[in-house]
Amino acid sequence: MRIIFSIGIILTLLFASLVTAAQPEPAGVKTYLRHEFSESFPLLLKEAEAGNIDSAFYLGLSYNEGSGTNINNVEAARWFKVAADAGHLIAPFEYGTLLDHGYGVERDQGVAKIWFNRGMERIDKVKELAWGGDGIAQVTLSVVFSGRYEQSMKNAEEDIFWSRKAYEQGFPQGFHHYAIDLFRKDEANIEEAYRILLTHSKTGFVWSMYYAYLLCRYDSDKPVPGCEEETKDFMQMAADKGFTPAKIYLVKQKAKKIGDDKEQVTALINKLEAIDLLQDSGGEAAFRMGVFYYNNKAVFDQQKALNMMLKAHKEGYKKAALYLGIMYEYGLGVEADGEKGFEFYLEAAKNKQRWAARKVGVSYEKGRGVEKDTTKSKEWYLKALVSGDKKAQDALISLRWMWPTEKHISYLFFIPGDALVYFSYHVFKEWDVTHEDYGTMFPGFLSIVLYLVGLLILKELN
Repeated sequence: MRIIFSIGIILTLLFASLVTAAQPEPAGVKTYLRHEFSESFPLLLKEAEAGNIDSAFYLGLSYNEGSGTNINNVEAARWFKVAADAGHLIAPFEYGTLLDHGYGVERDQGVAKIWFNRGMERIDKVKELAWGGDGIAQVTLSVVFSGRYEQSMKNAEEDIFWSRKAYEQGFPQGFHHYAIDLFRKDEANIEEAYRILLTHSKTGFVWSMYYAYLLCRYDSDKPVPGCEEETKDFMQMAADKGFTPAKIYLVKQKAKKIGDDKEQVTALINKLEAIDLLQDSGGEAAFRMGVFYYNNKAVFDQQKALNMMLKAHKEGYKKAALYLGIMYEYGLGVEADGEKGFEFYLEAAKNKQRWAARKVGVSYEKGRGVEKDTTKSKEWYLKALVSGDKKAQDALISLRWMWPTEKHISYLFFIPGDALVYFSYHVFKEWDVTHEDYGTMFPGFLSIVLYLVGLLILKELN
């Protein structure tokens, strides 16, 4: 029945696009753009069902962001696809995003990429709309230039230029996009970004409420005065409207306080399960359930933890890989399988998950699930050390690649190449390299040169 309905809507929209190519902006869209969401939603619903392409798209937006209604990503995905199939320029990006995250639809990053590519094929037309003052086109260009859809398009200046354009003309999504871009460009802008979000939160826009709450509690030397009181209800309000990131955030915060109270832990698991059943969290809800079963004494269950982690991994949630590596290596909830454990460790390390690099190093050093290889173990321990994993330092000392002294570190090494590799790291250690992303291994040109020279010497000696 739903398929027949969708086909009917698509045919109606296609016909409408041919017959009324120059149709005026629908009343529902106009009302939405004035931030009058409670009035815009019923108008958009009526217009979309009557076959208006723009209204179908903005109805999808309304369901997606909770504008004038509670969030319903299943309906958002349905209307985005209807609009995309009818030729709407922006809908392929929005529908692809839901597919990419698994919000309201089964997660499928391959199909999401197809939809992103379909949108990018007509990016010149999107630019024309943006220069003509179309707010959603401007926001879309901002996301395009963030590298979200295609890494080669990444351009920070273009990103903030278009989000600012959307914000200046008052487009609803422009507020939180510009505020976050402003903050990312320079954290000194935290108060200005917060004020933009706070102002827009008064319209009930969940993204602005969510980010205002988080920005207020950002670990900053200059917190925004009075913001905690101003935003104290925002996260709960966003969750009450069905906003999945807010719901999961509240569960995580509650989990930090309840300890091993079985009744409360079970209640939180039930909340996460309800989110997970909506296919609305891209695997994060399943991952959080797995963490409860893995770590919490009140509900400790290795089999359930494994099942949840496998589900989260299948849905594309990257953090599950490290847990799965541990569980397969040590046989927690499953028969021990060193090779499978190593595969998960390697996947987690390539995704730059903290501590995973050291696990790969241990696997190579001990020959667990992979052929023993001291050289590779050193390489992975080095990556772990640079990522801020201090335990990797002990591993390198045990391999006699570093010598302990009173300060625990010495720059005496057996091979000049080793010395250069480590010297290149410690030249800039005052940068306090503790990022999860060890892909930016050594800040500074000098350290990079020394590192490469050291590796070349090692290669020749080996």
